[in-house]
Amino acid sequence: MARILIADDDLMMRELLSALLVSTGHEVTAVVNGYEALRLFSEKPFDLVTTDCNMPVMDGSILAKRIKQKSPLTPVIMITGEAINAEYRQNKCKHVDLIVSKPFTRKAINQAVTGLMGSPSSGQKVEMHKANRELEKNYLPPVLEKQDGVGMQQFQTGRRQL
Repeated sequence: MARILIADDDLMMRELLSALLVSTGHEVTAVVNGYEALRLFSEKPFDLVTTDCNMPVMDGSILAKRIKQKSPLTPVIMITGEAINAEYRQNKCKHVDLIVSKPFTRKAINQAVTGLMGSPSSGQKVEMHKANRELEKNYLPPVLEKQDGVGMQQFQTGRRQL
């Protein structure tokens, strides 16, 4: 079982995602915006975060960036109804591990979570992720600014779209 944090300003979407994830054995906490998600994430550990892209107060791309700053190994799934092209990926999804397009199916959500966390019944990836979180406590991220201050290095992870 994974502890999953959902950030979405749409009540029906929060309820739908929560129901889907709880039905597959996960523990879910859902909040209305990125600010609330970041506050909760700072207070207690989560194994995975799902976020809507466009939300008031703090949008999903900023939330994903802040989550990765605090915990680089925590997977972040962005759920969006926007058309996804190369420019969108570059601007909005730099810190996202996986993108799921709306409307989505139960199968797409299950594949996304299982692909990043493993199945709740096996517990293997979830336990490995919890061990990684312990390592992160002593993790020093790579220096992002070049010595001459002329730009930023970007650590890119593989991303795929369901």
